[in-house]
Amino acid sequence: EMKRALRSAIQSGGPAKPEIKTEILPAPTPTLPAAALFTQPAPPPPTRRTPVHAPPALLPHKKWLWAAGGLVALLLAGVLVYAVVRSLSANKSTANRNTAPGAGSQSRSVVPRAPEKWALKQVIEQGVSTDTLAFSPDGKYLAFDGDNNLVLWNIETGSVQSTIKYANITHLEFSPDSKTIVTSSTDPHIKIWDVETGSLKQEIKEGSTTIYRAVFSPDGKLVAFNDGQKHIVWWNVQTGEIRRSRGEDDAYYLNDLAFSPDGKILASCASYGAEVKLWDVQTLALIRELKGHTEEIEAVAFSPDGKTLASGGWDKQLKLWDVATGNLKQSLNNVERVGCIAFHPDGKIIAAGGFDNYAVKIWDVQAGTLKQTLEGHSDLVWAVAFSPDGKSLASGGYGKDSNKTLILWQGIQP
Repeated sequence: EMKRALRSAIQSGGPAKPEIKTEILPAPTPTLPAAALFTQPAPPPPTRRTPVHAPPALLPHKKWLWAAGGLVALLLAGVLVYAVVRSLSANKSTANRNTAPGAGSQSRSVVPRAPEKWALKQVIEQGVSTDTLAFSPDGKYLAFDGDNNLVLWNIETGSVQSTIKYANITHLEFSPDSKTIVTSSTDPHIKIWDVETGSLKQEIKEGSTTIYRAVFSPDGKLVAFNDGQKHIVWWNVQTGEIRRSRGEDDAYYLNDLAFSPDGKILASCASYGAEVKLWDVQTLALIRELKGHTEEIEAVAFSPDGKTLASGGWDKQLKLWDVATGNLKQSLNNVERVGCIAFHPDGKIIAAGGFDNYAVKIWDVQAGTLKQTLEGHSDLVWAVAFSPDGKSLASGGYGKDSNKTLILWQGIQP
């Protein structure tokens, strides 16, 4: 309902923005709980073999020279063999650490390179609005809201895997282990679903109005959302503990939430607010406000390394902020009104969906220049997401009749 009203407001020039007064109050400070190299032992010393035919008898001093020379040769051979074995062992160990799953901090995952161009691969949905979508972190599924249902689409087969009958979804997101999906809705309920069985695992009700966002923390222990009562809520899904920020005048209609990759910071933007707020996840304290937009901000997203935050909205600006300092790094060019943002896994390009030309645009992050405009939608684009391998991009938005509402784009390398 809110987005339908927004759609009408867009066509009439946008809603009036009341004056915002934000008061930062102190917050409680509870505490949240927050391979070795493979080496082979040195080989045993080489064993001397007794010759079948003994050499002729030698003079005493020649015997000594002969024995000394043989001993030196054996020692050199032993050192050489040992060095070769150690080298092979080290190479094997390095290969194991680079490829073995679950190798912890020593594993070196390969960051996918962003494609140079994108092309339409498949239209997944037509005539049914898609307001939210997400790829599973393991790359197996694309989840989206379709015809008031939670739909799980199998990437490998290119077909619907399952459908969960659940109306009025406002946002969805996979857990980091890809085993569950959290949804927010107009109920207002936060629900966690089992991906394999489609069954409801957990549920919580907060407030009495629409909840627009619910997001998992990177470790999967927390779900953050707005309660419709001027609070941001942190729900510990393992213990059931609920914590709330102090009341914020602009937190009633929360447009977007995003955890930093390390899980220490939560970024938020809200209706009738022209600033991004950064929250300390452990203390719930407001770290800082990022000011520079002149109208409502619709979307925020952290870069994969957590050093940059992107924000965009009604003022036709897509801004990149330094998370550590709060300073504006740059504003990207050729921007329309922004409804959604996503960084590519390599952090070098960023995609945004728009309200004006109904297109998805791709920018080079470092240069700040527009690389490509993807046309195919015929109404507002509300959701974009890159696949974990960086080879696909999904975009969703409003639609009716035969309009393309969920499109899968394929990356093309030169």
